Amino acid sequence: MGKNSLPPGFRFHPTDVGLMMYFLKRKTGNLKWFFYCPVEKKGTRSNRATTDGYWKTTGWDKPVNHNNEVVGSIKTLVFHRGKAPRGERTDWLIHEYKLKEKGDSYVPCVLFNKDGKGPKNGAQYEAPFKDDNSPPIVSILEAAASNEGFGVIWLLIDGKVMMEYIGATGAPVRLDAVPIEDGIDFHFLLSFAIDSDPSAIKQSHPNVKALASLSGWSIGNKVLRWYNPVDVQRWISNSFSSLLSISRQYHLDGIDIDYENFPRRNSTFAYCIGELITLLKNQSVISVATIAPYHKTTAPYIELFEKYGEVIDFVNYQFYTDKVRKPRSYVEAFKLRAGEFDKDKLLASYEVNGRGIQGDDFFAALRLLEANGFSVNGVMIFSADASSSNGYYYEKKSQDFLLNSTVSL
Repeated sequence: MGKNSLPPGFRFHPTDVGLMMYFLKRKTGNLKWFFYCPVEKKGTRSNRATTDGYWKTTGWDKPVNHNNEVVGSIKTLVFHRGKAPRGERTDWLIHEYKLKEKGDSYVPCVLFNKDGKGPKNGAQYEAPFKDDNSPPIVSILEAAASNEGFGVIWLLIDGKVMMEYIGATGAPVRLDAVPIEDGIDFHFLLSFAIDSDPSAIKQSHPNVKALASLSGWSIGNKVLRWYNPVDVQRWISNSFSSLLSISRQYHLDGIDIDYENFPRRNSTFAYCIGELITLLKNQSVISVATIAPYHKTTAPYIELFEKYGEVIDFVNYQFYTDKVRKPRSYVEAFKLRAGEFDKDKLLASYEVNGRGIQGDDFFAALRLLEANGFSVNGVMIFSADASSSNGYYYEKKSQDFLLNSTVSL
């Protein structure tokens, strides 16, 4: 048995630091909790009242797809302290999972705090089971919902996500050439200048998702069209039809919004993109949506996020366009954008052989972000086209950082 396979304090002789930072921190950390809960009915309606308050649904039910079929739905509930309907809204949320057929008796739930490491919209957490004899310490969370029907099943450290643009320069690079760690949600952002079938890589790596990158500045030497719809409803309808066809043809899971060319005095961007994403998710065409602003396009993207943030899963802000080259400057730039968007959806980003911070200074910046209280929930790299020349050094090191950054002992 390897020396690293046992938890700190084997035979229970932990040091003071080990007791505090391993056992206590893992038990009380602000992570998500999983439950099975029997569904209580009050007449024909679900009874969501508790001793200290009640759970209230918010937004719409999100469909869950498997093999191109809707197999269930996810309902989001917010806990309100006090009596309905004038209870005080809290930051505690539950995602309630329900099967499409015969799913009324029990539902699995995920409880988390909005400011903590809750699940991302559409996130997946499957990973091969590895018995390392060092599981997280769990206990019964008796007061989680003031309801005896809840029982804690397990506690998971929040998933991490890796984003990678591929095909943006037209360089010949294949999806299966990029190193992929099974413990991370890996999202390829496709520019459709590659000769690879996403379905093949997804079969060998179930944690992989493929997203279509919409617009951007250019592909190779070709400058792309501006965002400038004449009829917004027709634009939404046509875009939906096109993406429905493309998603089926290329086995896509989502879209990345990367519009960088805007006409002056255009006020339709937030509405068109937000309604398009909402429609695509409601119709189960996609499960993931990301946006990719940079310093010259923050205004329309901030408006989009403020109005439709619930359907946007990640913000791939292009920090390399800010041209910050030192770790401390990178942290300051991250703080600025975290205030404009959502710090938990905001991903750190890096351009290989390009602008902004370069080399291992990027990983020094990631460590400094954590030292300043930020959770590095993911990394976006631009792009696999350039990384192919250096053996995908930054992809490997970024994934290694994400896999080892969740617990600090």
